[in-house]
Amino acid sequence: MSNLVLSRKAGESVKIGDTGLFQVLEVHPAKVYVALNNARVMLRLGNSVVGDNIKITCSVIGKGQVKFLFEADRSVSIVRSELLR
Repeated sequence: MSNLVLSRKAGESVKIGDTGLFQVLEVHPAKVYVALNNARVMLRLGNSVVGDNIKITCSVIGKGQVKFLFEADRSVSIVRSELLR
């Protein structure tokens, strides 16, 4: 397993593998709403969401952005969506 930490703001997303999409929908002081493959999930600090071959943990919430810890096999690509444009 490999680890990656990325900061994301509302509206920003990450492409996971060939078909996965992780998007930050809303950022609040104590919680974050995200979508993983179109499933809406609410996360608090330290909470995780698990998908195929990946675990995403909310590690820091502050000033309109969130830091997420991505844990996945090295074979799973994780790319910030702005790099795909």
